[in-house]
Amino acid sequence: MTDTGPGPGPGSAPFPDPARGSGPGGATRSAPGHRPGFRLLDVALHTEEWGRLTVALEGGPGYDEPLVLGEGTKVSVGLTFRSDRAVDGLTYEERRTREGRGPATTRTLLGGFRGGGPYEVRLPPRRMPEGRAHCGLYRITGRLTDGHGRELARVDHHVRLVHLSGTPDRHPPVGA
Repeated sequence: MTDTGPGPGPGSAPFPDPARGSGPGGATRSAPGHRPGFRLLDVALHTEEWGRLTVALEGGPGYDEPLVLGEGTKVSVGLTFRSDRAVDGLTYEERRTREGRGPATTRTLLGGFRGGGPYEVRLPPRRMPEGRAHCGLYRITGRLTDGHGRELARVDHHVRLVHLSGTPDRHPPVGA
């Protein structure tokens, strides 16, 4: 993963607003979570402490509920998708914002995939921030784009980062 700092810089396109109807290249957003010919089947956060946490896709059960993680948790994003056609330069881009603070964007080049699947990809692990100052509710938007920057799929979810005092449990903290 490459952390690009506080957000998109000069020359990089901001995330399109799905409410406005058009994505990069003038493509209209299709049904939630996928483009015709490309389907995001599953998104999960994998942690050593708490195992696999499934991210609810748009419209699914638990979609409005944030996932709860302890500060400093090491997280690896897992993606499962299917494509009807070959995709070159597939990239996963994640934008994280917290309570009005500027976004931090991370981009990971996944490579080329032939049509078919399902494909399962697990991104390199990243440690969540530590300290009470970093705790709170984060909005995370993940997008899969092709080599031309066209959005193929998007998933939005929330993570509540909580302060852990003493030794963390083997289970996610309860409540928020």
